[in-house]
Formats: sequence, structure tokens, C-alpha cells
Amino acid sequence: MERSIMDLHNKSIEQAVVGILIHYGEVNDETADIIDHVKKTDFAFNDYAYIYDVICDQARLNNKFDLINIDNTLSDCWPDYENRGGFALVAELADHSSSRANLKSYADRLVKVAKARQFSERLNGAQEIMAGHHDHLAAISECQTLLSDFDYDTQKGGVEHIQHTLDDFLQGVEDALLNNGNIGKQTGIKGLDSILGGLSPGDLVIVAGKPGSGKTTLALNIARHMSMQGDNVLGFSLEMPKRQINQK
Repeated sequence: MERSIMDLHNKSIEQAVVGILIHYGEVNDETADIIDHVKKTDFAFNDYAYIYDVICDQARLNNKFDLINIDNTLSDCWPDYENRGGFALVAELADHSSSRANLKSYADRLVKVAKARQFSERLNGAQEIMAGHHDHLAAISECQTLLSDFDYDTQKGGVEHIQHTLDDFLQGVEDALLNNGNIGKQTGIKGLDSILGGLSPGDLVIVAGKPGSGKTTLALNIARHMSMQGDNVLGFSLEMPKRQINQK
């Protein structure tokens, strides 16, 4: 099966976020959440990053950031503004923005694309380390450090109105009703699934027990069942040899 190439520089998403914010033109619950969630560094295109940064500055000052005010502010603070398109640049963003109701969805996608792009940049850095290092073990250690401290979280904690969480919750309830009460991925063990309702995304499940009690066998059976359902499974063994894992 041919895989599609991940778009790490999605111009339309960045245009939509900035354009919808200009449409709103002022601080409210929706725009405040986005400004708190999305950072200037999440933008791949400098023009949109600059305009977004100005919007954030105006929001912090509790000023309006509608089309006219943003144009005036950019004219004063951006020396290259006219060369980059001037009023036409900002007007096009506002004119081509999508529905206001899609702002959070576009912002979430923008942050996820940014994380993927930033991680890709770290992978490139790791390749450069491996290519330019004579000590292979030291190079591996540097690469591990470079990748291990990467912040994967796209949903930072903070204050969020409960109304904003209801859509996902109600969708989960509906999915559970259609799936015999199961809200997550099935383990393939009926008794366990009836208690847990399946394994939900983001869960950390710890299987504990005495040596020889079947922890590894249980985990492998769950992994096997999930892989047969089309899910990707990655396993790490810290002490058990590969031969012993294959025997189980």
C-alpha cells in the first residue's frame, strides 16, 4: 500500500487560524483559548507567524485585532509589511477564513503539524550526529538525549470550559453504546474487556504480578489481538531475551 507524504508545512491551516482570529477581532472565550494554546513557533510560514504574534500582543493588551486595527498595527511595527503584501495580505486571510466554529479544530491541527515538523527536524539533527561522529556509542547516546526530551504533548493543561469538552465525551458515549458498552480498544479477553471497557487512548496500564504469573503472556496476547485488528503494536523488552519472547 502506498503511503501518503506527511505535510509538515500546511499553509491553509495557518491561514485559517489567523483569518478566523481576525474575523473574531476581539478577546473572548474562544480566541483566548487559542492564543493560550498556539505559539508563534508553531507556524511554519514567517508572514503568518508575524501576524499571529501581533494578534497575541493586541489580545494581551485587551485591544481589538480586527482587520483595520491589525492593518494599522502592522503598518507601524513591521518594516517589510508593504513589501509582503500590506493590507491585501491581511484582507485575503480574513476573506478566505473558514467558519468560526472550526477555529479550535484548525488550531489543534496546526499544533499537531508543528509537533510533527519539529520532531522531523530533530530526526534530521540525529542523522547529522550519526554521520559526523566517530564514536558510534557516543553518537547513539547524543541522539537518544536529543529525541527523549522532545515535548510530544499537543494538549497542554490549563483552564477549559466544560462545554468545550462535551462533544468528545458525548461522541465517546455514542461509540460505547454502538460497541456493547466498550469505550476503547478491545484486548480480546472478554472478562477483562467487560471490566475495563477496553483500553482508551492515553491510558497507562500497568500489569503487575509475581514472577511467572503470566504478565508477559497476557501482554503478548493483547498485542497479538490488537495487531490482528489492524493496530500497530510496539514492544520493548528490558530483560527477557528475544528467543524467550518468541517461545511465549
